[in-house]
Amino acid sequence: MTIELNKETEQNLEDYLMQQGLESDALSDAMNTVVQEAIEDYLFRQMMRNAQERNKNLNVAETEELIEDVIREDRHKQRQLKQEQASN
Repeated sequence: MTIELNKETEQNLEDYLMQQGLESDALSDAMNTVVQEAIEDYLFRQMMRNAQERNKNLNVAETEELIEDVIREDRHKQRQLKQEQASN
């Protein structure tokens, strides 16, 4: 996939990275990393907004119960994984 930035944004990013001491031969990789992190951050913020909207009518007790359920499930999965690894 190719992502095109407008020239001003690309130049600003390039200038910023160079000011941070990046060499020109590492510029492309660094720019890709910044774009990747920006996309991941954007997706995380969107998911958080969606979750907040979806759960805006939950009261505190319901929210805490959901969180505890997720934690309990994750701990169960972690225990299973450790047991599987120990048996191998």
